[in-house]
Amino acid sequence: MLKTVHSLLLKAFTGPFMSVFFVMIFILLMNFVWKYIDELVGKGLGALVIGELLWYACLTFVAMALPLSILFSSLLTFGNLGESSELTAMKTSGMSLITISKPLFFLSVILAVITFYFANNVVPAAYYKQRTLRSNILQKKQEINIQTGLFNYDIPGYVLKAASKSKDGKILYDLIIYEHTDGQGTNRVMTAKEATIELTAGNKDMYINMRNGATYHEVKEQSTNFLTNPTLNTTTTSSKRELMREFFEEQRLNIDLSSLQFVRDDKDAAKTLPGMLNLVNLDKMIDTLKLDVDTYKLQAFKEDLPPYFSGKKPNSTPSIAASDTNKKATTITIDTIKPVLESFVEEEAGLVKNMATDMVRNRVDNAKFILEQSLQKEEELHKYEIEWHRKFTISYACMIFFVLGASLGSIVKKGGVGLPAIISVAFFVILYLWQMFGEKLSRENIIPVWVGMWLPYIIITLVSIYVSYKANKDTKLFENFGYKKIKYVPEK
Repeated sequence: MLKTVHSLLLKAFTGPFMSVFFVMIFILLMNFVWKYIDELVGKGLGALVIGELLWYACLTFVAMALPLSILFSSLLTFGNLGESSELTAMKTSGMSLITISKPLFFLSVILAVITFYFANNVVPAAYYKQRTLRSNILQKKQEINIQTGLFNYDIPGYVLKAASKSKDGKILYDLIIYEHTDGQGTNRVMTAKEATIELTAGNKDMYINMRNGATYHEVKEQSTNFLTNPTLNTTTTSSKRELMREFFEEQRLNIDLSSLQFVRDDKDAAKTLPGMLNLVNLDKMIDTLKLDVDTYKLQAFKEDLPPYFSGKKPNSTPSIAASDTNKKATTITIDTIKPVLESFVEEEAGLVKNMATDMVRNRVDNAKFILEQSLQKEEELHKYEIEWHRKFTISYACMIFFVLGASLGSIVKKGGVGLPAIISVAFFVILYLWQMFGEKLSRENIIPVWVGMWLPYIIITLVSIYVSYKANKDTKLFENFGYKKIKYVPEK
């Protein structure tokens, strides 16, 4: 009988889990498309390129979609069992909630291992491919779209404007082309009554066939005159610019479009972002950044600050030192400095004070700069440490969400999609906000990274343990929770 129950539970759990999982992937994918739609529209990208980009994006969403899918499916499964009294019948026959949910818990452990594998191996590689592909798409120019009455700047080195088009859009009327390929302004202007555009295979070249037009360009001529002087020879140069106009009945302009092509380039992309690294590479990067931070602090304070904060005299100001070089360093105070200042005349004392003030101000500014640089380096280090912990927390969420969902479902005893969806989204949003808040505090070095990353999950674990205890005892969620019923006594 127990095997039959476990088999039915697995079937009841698998259907909603797969449905919610793909719905979550679709929602996250739509959010990705909406976020980067401006980078994709109007560039003439093929379906394979767009499909590849979306595929890499889907792979990066798997680890995020699995925990929420498990929470929703467990709530829905046990809520349906409780609403139909099947869960009550199982408990009546002597099976506890732990025994009933054991195969699904083992399934959640397997899903947690799969989540960890995706987070550690698949997601970094997919994120790297996605970022590289997006970078290549960003470098691709917009697809050429000549609109009537507007200047078109899509072709490097040329500006086009057409007064009107034919109905099929193949013929341009009253076309003007400004050429500035030499980078020194417009060096040639072409006009045509009619023009057609042809693109070669692969859109590598564009031919503009113009009819009944003219070409205008400037020709610069230089003339040199030598002027002789009894004492020196001088040379002056005068230049002339002539406007050349050539009429034509037919003329063909060839434009190279290679700079507009989509070119894949994986060599320039470096795996340096935290999301592109697995645990092994993250450990190496964290060790490197820790060493960098410690070395920077030690070197900066060793070279710049100790002579002015340890009581030792700087080499640059031996005349006002508070101690002799052969004696032990003493602490510089107002009492030790005052006799030295009184030994100077008024002008010299003012000069010494100004020099000391400037020196202290410079050292304070240097100390602030060193502190800011150290904080920036530590913040960079914390980003990699956060990513290291995230690979474990997102896997742990799969198991703890199942415990929470199964316990809540058995207590609520409500089937259907509405209530489980509300509860699942509410818990997921609360956990996500807690995690974002913890990451922010960790990056700013307010709390340790492990506290910021694990504290939300520790709280969820405590809540899950309490809810599971109540569900296993088959009691109300807030029964005997430290409050007393208030009995109303009517007035006589």
